[in-house]
Amino acid sequence: MALYLQGVVPTNADRFEINFKTGQSSNDDIAFHFNPRMDQKVAMNSLIKGSLGTEEIVSDNPFKKGEAFEMFTVMKSEGYQVYVNGKELYTFKHRIPLEKCRH
Repeated sequence: MALYLQGVVPTNADRFEINFKTGQSSNDDIAFHFNPRMDQKVAMNSLIKGSLGTEEIVSDNPFKKGEAFEMFTVMKSEGYQVYVNGKELYTFKHRIPLEKCRH
């Protein structure tokens, strides 16, 4: 299973996020939270039963304000393997079983 995204980071963006959730409710768990922060890093985490896990950081942020990007996320048995602009960025290990992620 994989997700492909193309986009442009708005020039006024400080950050954006992509969440892989277990349901549609705002109270549902977030299996994979992907959060590029334009001034510094890419942060990744999960939210389980209302509690954030340990944040995992990539300090080399490939996302730039006003620039186009392509992101490809492959859901593998070991985790979410993220590629940005054709280069592997990070593999975030599953904290919630993949089969529970529905949205």
